[in-house]
Amino acid sequence: MRPGKFSDGREQPMVFEAGTENAGQAKGIKKVLLERGIDVAAHGLRMKCPNENVDSYHLGCDDELTKYAHKKYRSHRRIPDSILQEKDAIIAEMEQK
Repeated sequence: MRPGKFSDGREQPMVFEAGTENAGQAKGIKKVLLERGIDVAAHGLRMKCPNENVDSYHLGCDDELTKYAHKKYRSHRRIPDSILQEKDAIIAEMEQK
């Protein structure tokens, strides 16, 4: 893993240095942010990627269609593949509203 850079230009290693207990292992985002002076717990930052739209984006849906599909299929964990077949009908229905 290549090193990052602090705002002042100094290099920030993304792996633990030799001589430490975890030498050579990746530090993780929490440790990297702490080194940069950001206390994750104090700021209440959540380290979770919002992936609720991933299925529809991979199917080729745009933002409007994605929002509509998630509203329509709210109780489901996944948007069905048939959404692209329904795309024209859904767009026509959205334009009527």
